[in-house]
This record gives sequence, C-alpha cells and structure tokens, in this order.
Amino acid sequence: MMIYLDSAATSSPSESCIRAAEKAMRESFGNPSSLHSFGLQAQLVTEQARKQTAAALGCEPAALTFTSGATESNHLAIRGAAAVYGKRRRRVVTTAVEHACVRAAFDRLEEEGFEVVRRRLFLDCKNPEAKKTVCNAFSQMYQENAADFPLESKEVAYRDRLLACYPIHPEVFDRLYEDWATLERFQR
Repeated sequence: MMIYLDSAATSSPSESCIRAAEKAMRESFGNPSSLHSFGLQAQLVTEQARKQTAAALGCEPAALTFTSGATESNHLAIRGAAAVYGKRRRRVVTTAVEHACVRAAFDRLEEEGFEVVRRRLFLDCKNPEAKKTVCNAFSQMYQENAADFPLESKEVAYRDRLLACYPIHPEVFDRLYEDWATLERFQR
C-alpha cells in the first residue's frame, strides 16, 4: 500500500479528471490562441472548462486564470501583488521557510528593490520551565516507546537537542536550518 503525504503539492486526480484531460490532449491539442480550427477547438474546450470551474467555485469565469502549475501560480500571485501594491509599499513579508519557487519570487523582488523580510515561524519561548517540561515529556515518551522511534531519540543528548531547537522538533529543525541559514536576512 502506498501512503502519499504531499497532497498540498499535488494529489492523484479522479478518474473523471483523467478522462477529461486525456480527451482534451487527444482531440483538442491545438494552441487556444491560434486562429486555425485546432486552435479554435482548444479555445472552446478551455472556455467550457473555465465556465464549469467558475460555476463550481461560485465566481465569474473571467476571474479565473489557468496556469501550468504551482511555480507559475505562485510567481503570478506574488509578483502580481507586488506590481499592484509596490507603487505605494516596497516592503514584503514572507516566512523563512518557503518552497523554492516562492523563495525565487521573493528573491527577484529583492533584486528589484523591494525590502523582503523573512520571518521565523515560531516565537522564542519566554518560559524556560515550560520549555523544559515539554521537552522532558517528549524525551520520556521516546524512552518509554523506544521501539517506535529512531535510535537517536533514545540518547540522553537528544533531550538537549529538543531544548535547543524548541519549539521545532530536532529532525525538522536540522533539515530546515540549512535553508534558513543561507538567507541573508534570516532572523535568528
């Protein structure tokens, strides 16, 4: 059995979507901007899809823009908002941990003179005893359920890593910090 956990990025399409896409690729593969018959057919199919999608979303068809994927969509949204609001405001805020295509869009804005602030995801814990209590509880749970967790989680030093990384779990922190540390404006 396959378990797929990245549904935020993509998910398996339904059979009806697969059939509709296959039909469009086989029968309406022309450039919808062209004036020849293949292009006009593709334009009709695209506009029908736009109307159906708009009806399902409860919006006007003209409000929809079809893109080829997330990278194009993210750039369109980020750069589009910057184009509209950038005449008045030249400061944009994002998180320090973003998908590569989102980082690229903000990097480009920075090259164009925008101030880009990359925020940390979590605030520092102001209560050291609460932090210690939480980390001790995790450490104890790892010890009591040793067979269910990686070997390093059983080591005594692991609790120290939990404390140093709190509130981010050490495995997550280790993977993300490499990306964060490379950012010039990363807020440590």
